[in-house]
Amino acid sequence: MKLIDHVLHIRSLIQQAIDNRFSRLGLEASEEKELPKNVSTGNREKKNRLEAIIATHKQALGNDYAEARKETINECTFTLFNRLAALKVMEDRELFPEVIRRRVEHGNLSYAHKQWLEEHTDERNAERMGLKHFLEDKFQELSENYKIPLYSPDYAYAMLPTADELFEIITAFNEIEQDADCGADIWKGDDILGWLYENFNTVEKLALKDSGDKTEYDKVSLQSQVYTPQWVVKFLVDNTLGKMYLEMYPDSNFIYDEDGKVKYLIANAPTSQMRHPKKLEEIKLIDPACGSGNFLIYAFSLFYDLYLNQIDQYDADYSRRDIPKLIVENNLYGVDLDERAVQLTQIALFIKAMQLKGRRGAMPAYTHVVSTHFELPEYSKVKDAFISGSDWNEVQQKTIHSIWEDLRAAYKFGSLIRVEEQLDALLPVDSTDMFANQWKADMFDFKHQMINTLRNQVHQWTGEGSNEYSLAKANDAITFLDILSMKFDVAVANPPYTDSADFGAELKEFVGANYSKPLKFNSNLYACFIKRCCELAGDDGKVGMIHPMTFMYIKTFEDVRKYILNHTHINLFVEYGLSNLFGSVMVDPAFYVLEKDGGGTKNNDSLFISLDQYTRTPQEKYKKQYCQEALNDIVTKSQNKHVYQLPQSKLKEIKSYPFIYWISDEFREKFGSYSLEDVISIRQGIATGANDRFLRFWWEVEPNNISKEVGDNKNLNSATL
Repeated sequence: MKLIDHVLHIRSLIQQAIDNRFSRLGLEASEEKELPKNVSTGNREKKNRLEAIIATHKQALGNDYAEARKETINECTFTLFNRLAALKVMEDRELFPEVIRRRVEHGNLSYAHKQWLEEHTDERNAERMGLKHFLEDKFQELSENYKIPLYSPDYAYAMLPTADELFEIITAFNEIEQDADCGADIWKGDDILGWLYENFNTVEKLALKDSGDKTEYDKVSLQSQVYTPQWVVKFLVDNTLGKMYLEMYPDSNFIYDEDGKVKYLIANAPTSQMRHPKKLEEIKLIDPACGSGNFLIYAFSLFYDLYLNQIDQYDADYSRRDIPKLIVENNLYGVDLDERAVQLTQIALFIKAMQLKGRRGAMPAYTHVVSTHFELPEYSKVKDAFISGSDWNEVQQKTIHSIWEDLRAAYKFGSLIRVEEQLDALLPVDSTDMFANQWKADMFDFKHQMINTLRNQVHQWTGEGSNEYSLAKANDAITFLDILSMKFDVAVANPPYTDSADFGAELKEFVGANYSKPLKFNSNLYACFIKRCCELAGDDGKVGMIHPMTFMYIKTFEDVRKYILNHTHINLFVEYGLSNLFGSVMVDPAFYVLEKDGGGTKNNDSLFISLDQYTRTPQEKYKKQYCQEALNDIVTKSQNKHVYQLPQSKLKEIKSYPFIYWISDEFREKFGSYSLEDVISIRQGIATGANDRFLRFWWEVEPNNISKEVGDNKNLNSATL
């Protein structure tokens, strides 16, 4: 069986088990029922918590109980799937005693289960030797000792089915590494959780495709979610974050491994200091469409090497065992619409921290990775909490209202929400304003205090519909606001690829209102993210992205190209072209690194790697190899036929700024003269007006009705030409 088959089988087992548990708690498919009086306090509390979550989902789903129940079951299913999958990863890397993997020498129990039974002998006669209670204890241990929120008993979607159901689910997990098609080492890869997630979503992806519906905000992740290959992630992060570090420390040897071999290939590496050194814990990297976090997970590894380099080469006062905590709490930021993907990213970062901190190192207390899958109350319900006790004037109060409405829409549009303009509008109107001194002293301090005020007011909200779950989501909203009010050193992304023709009504309206003026970025969602990443990056920040290459030439993306050429420097650009880079999904990607003008790179040439010419040729399968060889030759300053170097200003010499980088200067000059459309009007020629009606593919026509001598065949049916 392939990995996807295992994943879908496990998903089915968990989903049915969770559904059964809901029904036993009186949360049946079409209605709620009262629990019998003899039901335990624990089960009654569990039902109350689930009722609160269902109630919150009902508000967003038109008061539909059945759909809200289904949504809650789906989230509980994914949470248990993630808990067990993450345990498989931890035990395979010897970060935690084996909890899931059973061995014959332990009586077909896991090592940890066998040890647990020695301390809990009364559980030997319980269902499946106390399997459910054993897992609850281990989850509690991971929560308390390693501070991993996913394993907290208070986690919103935490739920365990019966011991028999758990036994079957765990058996299915253990069958993965026993399958030769998957391999015994499948749990060792940093990207395994991401691949599990992509396979987990197959059911929803197929349903969306079969429906033929337009893509609305709640289906964006399904419509265009593809997992970025690890080597592309490395390419982009090395040449953004890695290059930025070399601009501060050009003599750094972090690019080499312990054996002196090159570990990081960085194009256009500086030989002298290009920017003032910054404390490493102050360098911030964001992925505004982080998905399951592969950019952040790889960036974790690079940051770790940078911290070690600071210790070893520059005598920085960092403790090796505290580096993972510093990275998670200071360097990495992520936002996504998809709550499940964010859950996966968070657990992957915690596992990475466990792996690198050693026995005495501290675990991170929190992450800066947040889902915008939150529902907030109408402003009228919280207005008094915001305004009471504040000295905000009328303009500021209106701005707070506007920010709240933006936050309420974040579950639809994620990091494409632009709240920083709203924050900047809160300029005090006179010197007596409560924030005047902060504004005058430091704009950042002003924003920080204002956000803290917002956060405090959210904590005071106890209005109608508030509960533990909804208040936690309100806190997510403030974290989201906190993130989007910052500027970042590096922004990296593999954003959604939804064309404007496929936008649903709400998405089309939002993109039109926010990304069509003064320049048009509304042709595709990925174009919106180009603008957003550049906005999130600071004045001397760097941007690394991968998405379809259509923006390079098509007229509708002219404004996107103008923005890139006028506001950034193209450091490195790969025109990869149509391929199976993303596995079974055929996409025509380009990936590149942009540098903001403040980075001192404006006058440098741009480097392009051309690979599209191999599309649909026998050489197509060598594109990855050609790309990596080209990067190596750029670094070693060797000639490579796939590499083109030119000042990016030359790309402006052709009208509409197409990224035509491969032609000679002499030929480029020809585009400076009149074009055909300058001297004559161009119109469409003869057309059928209805191709589906009047034209046929050659294989749709009977061979006997095809003739090369139409004039000589009097019996030919003209309708089949």
